Amino acid sequence: DLHSFPTRRSSDLIRRIQERQNKARVVVFSGQPEQEVRRILQGAEAPDFLAKPCTPTQLRDTVRKALA
Repeated sequence: DLHSFPTRRSSDLIRRIQERQNKARVVVFSGQPEQEVRRILQGAEAPDFLAKPCTPTQLRDTVRKALA
């Protein structure tokens, strides 16, 4: 979630994860519209996105897509 780490920029966190584990997959889970999330994350490699609220099926499908 974009607001889980209020002391860090989300794009920096995603970049650090991907630098340490270049095969790491990131799914952003947010109640904000996807276009706003993409704007906030500018410069970070495009992660998968899941809008809140979601169903268990949507969560499963998004995680599967990220891991594919």
